[in-house]
Amino acid sequence: EFVELVSIGFTFLLVTIAILYGIKFSRNLVTPIQRLILASDKVRSGNLNVEVILPEKADELKKLSIAFNK
Repeated sequence: EFVELVSIGFTFLLVTIAILYGIKFSRNLVTPIQRLILASDKVRSGNLNVEVILPEKADELKKLSIAFNK
């Protein structure tokens, strides 16, 4: 019975960590995309002086943001 409780507790801990990691990962992915969408909406409205805040991580979204700012 004690082993079952420890196993359940450990499983719960691992699932909680996985969920929190998933939330952090999705926010890091979605935030730069949302910034690009908002900036492109402003450009579509005629504001050509829009700049996107560059993501911290050097990946494809950062390259896209740099290209957008040119």
